[in-house]
Amino acid sequence: MVSQRPASCVSPLKRSSWVLVAVLAVAVLVAGLSVPASARYLDEKCPGFFGNRDVYRKVAWICEDCANLFRDSTIRINCSRNCFINEDFKTCVNATERVREMEQLVRWVSILGGGRR
Repeated sequence: MVSQRPASCVSPLKRSSWVLVAVLAVAVLVAGLSVPASARYLDEKCPGFFGNRDVYRKVAWICEDCANLFRDSTIRINCSRNCFINEDFKTCVNATERVREMEQLVRWVSILGGGRR
């Protein structure tokens, strides 16, 4: 007959392992929540970025294409400046031959910019 130990007889090593796991889980959770807002915001400066990430990606892709087209990374930065409300963005729309989409792009930029023009 196998004797069973009472629950209070759990080895100290097992108990400390569970405590360590619990402490690590809490630390990971707290670390994820305590990321500064600026880090969660990434490098996006558009007030309408949150809730509209897909729209942001579509608009930002034009700047990415344009930078690749001209092989100049500063174009990407200039194109997205002021939440895409600038002449460089319009130049990139033309350069990437997306003029037919201009009406939709203007709408998306307005959403991302929080209505500013």
